[in-house]
Amino acid sequence: MNNIGAFFLSFLLGYMVAIAIVKPILSMLKEQSFVAKNFAGIDIPIGAGLVLVVGIVISSLVWHTVIGSLSINFIYLLVGINLMALLGLIDDLAGDKTNKGLKGHLKLLLQGKLSTGGLKALGGGFIALFLSLPYSNSIPILILNAVIIALAINFINLLDLRPGRAIKGFLFFIAMIIVAKGMAEASWLGLVIGVVIAYLPYDLKAVSMLGDTGSNVLGIILGATMIFSLGPYEKLIALAALVIVHIYAEYYSISKLIEGTSFLRILDRFGRPLR
Repeated sequence: MNNIGAFFLSFLLGYMVAIAIVKPILSMLKEQSFVAKNFAGIDIPIGAGLVLVVGIVISSLVWHTVIGSLSINFIYLLVGINLMALLGLIDDLAGDKTNKGLKGHLKLLLQGKLSTGGLKALGGGFIALFLSLPYSNSIPILILNAVIIALAINFINLLDLRPGRAIKGFLFFIAMIIVAKGMAEASWLGLVIGVVIAYLPYDLKAVSMLGDTGSNVLGIILGATMIFSLGPYEKLIALAALVIVHIYAEYYSISKLIEGTSFLRILDRFGRPLR
């Protein structure tokens, strides 16, 4: 099976699995009162990124058992996905909402206090190192890879402030990598994209919230795809872009930037119900 065929078959598998599980998982979250107010002040299920985790795990097991083996890259990544989802779920369900942002959580860590956000940042750093080790032939490359993954995780988290925005950002940058670097990871990228596309309408309609559970999953997949696919100089460019975005977000509002730029505003609102 060629890469394009593997991609579309795996996409279909991921999509069908996610369609089957999305409503039961959202109902479970709502029945257990795992809800929070969205940007419009409406209570909706939080931690709906569980759909992504469960969908990716189930579809990858089906693919590996029935269709063909998964790449070693994705097997490593599955470990990272599950660990980051767990850290995100803890933050979604028990997080201290008075301390927000990476800077705030790191400041608490330096004071010897561990918040759920700090746990996520600390754990995310170690997970990024774990994923980077097999793909790093020197300490500088290891640090470069790990920092890219860690910043990609937080980058998607920064986008997750409006319905559909984090998923659109994720799909846009994954598509850029596929176009630029080809489809060497076709089968597992198809699984992931199929699951994400199946969940997207629920996020766009603001009837559920990805939460840190989902943004962590999308972020670690984006970061890992970068280190699997990009060359050293391309990674430096990616790192520089991520650093610039984080510096900007520290002092300015990404939401205001999007709202103030017509092209970005149109993309951001595309697919949302008219209100």
